[in-house]
Amino acid sequence: MVIVLIFERDNVGFTILDVLELHQENRRYTNQGRPFSALSFRYDSDTQIECAGRIYDVSNTLCHFPAHVPYNRITRRDNLIVIHFESHTYFSNQLEMFVPKQPQAYEQLFRKALDYWNARQSGYRLRTAAILYQIFALAHDEKKVCKTIH
Repeated sequence: MVIVLIFERDNVGFTILDVLELHQENRRYTNQGRPFSALSFRYDSDTQIECAGRIYDVSNTLCHFPAHVPYNRITRRDNLIVIHFESHTYFSNQLEMFVPKQPQAYEQLFRKALDYWNARQSGYRLRTAAILYQIFALAHDEKKVCKTIH
């Protein structure tokens, strides 16, 4: 079975709802399946996600949590930046996770998106959306290189 991740699609359309930076410790959280998607980058984390009977270690990962997909999060330490969005052209029923080779590049892009969002200057939604597309493109290129190497 081939799994296509959100950033491997050429026609992803979305509306950004918000961008947040979270710092949490010693939490257990249950998400029953919120009506929007989330793309997160955990830059300092000791967290596991339980989804569809599988357990994922999500430290230094790029994770796509599609809308309406329930999961449990068990955190000792969780520092992340997350982009919440409504997807208009891509739907999935499972957690999608990608471990980047250069996590600092993703952290920089997520921080830039957070800065645009928090500044709320003219055009901030468009600038934040452009950053999200850059994140998708970077992950797409990195995934493509991994496939050709193996």
